[in-house]
Order: sequence, then structure tokens, then C-alpha cells
Amino acid sequence: MQECRSSEQGKSGEATRGQGVSPARKRKRLVVLSHWSALWYYRLSRIGLALVPYECEESSLADATANLGYLTSKDESLLMVSTAEFAASSIFVVEDVEKARRELGNEYQMAALSVATEVPYMIVPPDELDVLVGKGTKRPGPKARAKAGNAAFTGAHAHQCGYDLPAGSIRRIGANLYIVSPALMFVQLARELGEPHKVAALATELAGTYSLLPEGMTCCEKILKKGKPAFDEHGWLQGDGYRDALPLVTIDELREYVNEAGRMPGVNAAKRGLRASVDNSASPVETPIDVSLALPRPWGGAGCGLPDANSEIPLTGEGKKLTGKKHVRPDLLYVNKKGQRIDIEPGGSEWHSGKDAMTSDNDRRLALEHKGVEVIVVPWETFKDEGKWMHICRRVQRHLGKNYHAPSARMMARWRRVHQDLCNTNLLKQRPRRR
Repeated sequence: MQECRSSEQGKSGEATRGQGVSPARKRKRLVVLSHWSALWYYRLSRIGLALVPYECEESSLADATANLGYLTSKDESLLMVSTAEFAASSIFVVEDVEKARRELGNEYQMAALSVATEVPYMIVPPDELDVLVGKGTKRPGPKARAKAGNAAFTGAHAHQCGYDLPAGSIRRIGANLYIVSPALMFVQLARELGEPHKVAALATELAGTYSLLPEGMTCCEKILKKGKPAFDEHGWLQGDGYRDALPLVTIDELREYVNEAGRMPGVNAAKRGLRASVDNSASPVETPIDVSLALPRPWGGAGCGLPDANSEIPLTGEGKKLTGKKHVRPDLLYVNKKGQRIDIEPGGSEWHSGKDAMTSDNDRRLALEHKGVEVIVVPWETFKDEGKWMHICRRVQRHLGKNYHAPSARMMARWRRVHQDLCNTNLLKQRPRRR
């Protein structure tokens, strides 16, 4: 069986000191989550609902298996999350909350949250499970999978790896359970996504300060912290489809890994996507707007280049009084050659629920204007309107002094298709169809 080796070991397969794999370790059966399953797990770990993977010395995939039936019951628990852990993070399953609210009545709305946390719930990987295996690995037959006694995880899809991996490409979750690094996962998904705007949206999410929640869940943390009711006047649960989280990786780290990956499949797509990717995107509303502005025009974008996302601007005097803070963070800041600044402020109800979700943004915008920054507010509904969004893109282009050339029919068709993709809130939640 051909191994997928670490680049530090070289083509000869000889292990460097301290990084070799002993014969005893080679006999272990490893499961390495990859592709969409790795993205699913990292999203959970970023918001504290799953164990955070850590770096390890594993550098061979020769023993990785394509069947999760080999996992012990203890290992299976690493892929499951209890409802109590959701509640601790102010995350709720919308269906369970609505069912409890209907049973208890609108006068017991907050009690519905407590009842919903007592409903047994288990998160399992969506669709089939993606695992990484060495080249030449044979998938166990039905009898072997049945003998393993783990029918819940028998739908694994094995991705064979026959190329050398850069050092640090595999991380450990638990006993015999591993996962590819965020950078390797990015290259893998870049190959599947293909188009630059989709790859850029993925990179911006990984380097952003938020993490998407699984389908059917909402986070009420921001509303509850302000002492606001979790339900609106109509009795519907208010929340966000994401939760604040630390960046999983930086754009520079992704670029460094891509440069080290050589001719690994997906590298070229990753390089194109990184041209429109930025760090510190604060929400799923901000990410598609950033990508649309930064993406080159031949690829379906506005060609405005990379903005300065969520950097700090110090406040003094009136601006400090308005916000009560020493600094303010514009969302997407563009500065022209004359030093004039324009800020694109995304927002809207697609990811934010309730009127109070973005109340503090008004004072922040006033403070930015006090500092001489032109502010353009882009609600989600405005972004979805092709004509209005094209007008805003043209304003940013004029601010930057870019020459405008009327797009050809082919370029306009591509712009519309890319814009339609970026308006799809399930763009990175749905697995593309396998070819």
C-alpha cells in the first residue's frame, strides 16, 4: 500500500528523528476526517461543541481505514454533542423550541427554552462521512462493516491520497480519530468547489470571527446578554445562524500552506480563491459582500481589491461619546490614493433576527462619519437586489479611481451567476454533487 508521506520525510520514506512511525503505530487503524466532514467538525469545535483537534506526529495514512465501524464506542462519543452543551452556549434547536412553545403557550416562552434543552439530540455528520486514506486502500465489504457493529457510520466516502503532505497536515481528536488540518481541508474543498468566489467565501469564513451553526439551530447569545427577550412580538425565536468564534486560520497561513503543497490537487483553485479572501470577517452577511467586491471582474466580481476588514480606528471627543468606546471597527474599509476612506457596512435580517440585533451599529456609523469616513450601509435585501448592488459597486470603484468599462454580455452573465451564488445562504452548507 502506498503511503501519503510528510514532506519532511522525503520521497525515500525515511523518517526524520522524532517523527518516525513505529511498527506498533503502523498496525493501528486510524480514521482521518477530511473534506466536508472536516469542515463540519471544525465548525462545531470553534463554538465549543466538539473537542479542539491538536497537532500530532502522525505522518502516514497507510493505516487509515474507510469505515468508521472500526471506532470504539468511546471514539463515537467524540462525534456526538448533548443538548445540555447547546444550552450552555445559548444555542437551541429551533424545531424543539417551537414545539415546546406551542405546548406550553406563549405566556411560558422562556420555559420553552428550558424544556427544549431536555429533548435528546445528537449531531451526526451530514450525508456520508468523508475520510482520508492512503492510495490503494480497499473499502471493507458489507460483511466486514456489519461485523464491526457500527451501522450508524457505515456510509463513509474514502478519498485516496497518493501525494506527499506538508508537515502538520494531520491533527488528532482522540484515540484513533484524526482530522486533516484546516489548511489541507481548504485545499481539498477548493478542488471540489472549483470556482474562485466559492473558494474565497470558504477561506474568508475560516479566517473570520464567526462559525456557522448546523442546519436548524440558532444562537440567542447576543440577545440574552443584552437582557432582551429571546422571542419577538409574534412569539418567534430570535437568534443568529452563527456564533462568534476565534479565527480557525489566517489567510497568510493558508497562502503559506498552498505554496508548500506543490502540485497537490486543488492548489490552483485555492490560489485563485485567496486573491479575494480577507481575515476577520465578522458575519456570514459580511463574507459574500467582501468576496463580491474583491473578486476580479473577469471572475464575476467588482474588481475593487481587498478591503481592510474590521481594523481599529481610534476615537476621540464626540466619537468616543457616541459609542462609549476608545476605538471603532469599520466592516470593509477602502482607502484611495488621496487617503479618503469609504466603509461598506453589511447588515440585514437573513442571519440576524429581531430589531435589536444591530442597534449599536447606528452609533458606530455616526462615529465613523465623525472621523471623515463615508459609510455605505448595505442591508442583506439591498445586496440581493442586482441593480442596487451594482450601483454600490460602481460607487466604490469611483472612490478608488478605477476606470470603468462597460461589461460584455458574457461578463455580465458571469457576474449575475456569481452574485446569485453569493446570495445563497446555503452556499457552503450544501455539499456539491459528486462527479
